[in-house]
Amino acid sequence: MAVVDAQYNFVVVDIGAYGRQSDGNVFANSLFGKKLENLQLPLPAEEPRTATSEPQLPYVFVGDEAFPLLPNVMRPYPGSHLPYEKKVFNYRLSLARRLVENAFGILASKYRFLHRPLWCHLAMLKVL
Repeated sequence: MAVVDAQYNFVVVDIGAYGRQSDGNVFANSLFGKKLENLQLPLPAEEPRTATSEPQLPYVFVGDEAFPLLPNVMRPYPGSHLPYEKKVFNYRLSLARRLVENAFGILASKYRFLHRPLWCHLAMLKVL
């Protein structure tokens, strides 16, 4: 699991979960997820979108349906028969989530060994 910024930079990476675990489970058991849920991450203060606009907007993380809805986590509205405004929100959120998928694609194309499963013991990863 990883956090990627708007310039495709990996900011937080959590390595060590098994591939068959759900994203929500990996998030809930990670140090990052626990700190975010307990509001212990040093996130920047809320800011206006422009110098004159209101209201103040918080910094948020974008996730899919597997992630919990938290004050700093945005996820799509569930369901398929949604009002137009919620469909537009889900579409725009999916564009932001696509940035993360693209970052993983760039990483995998640069380091070709990431195209196949990595066989290693978790004890080895904890040493690094």
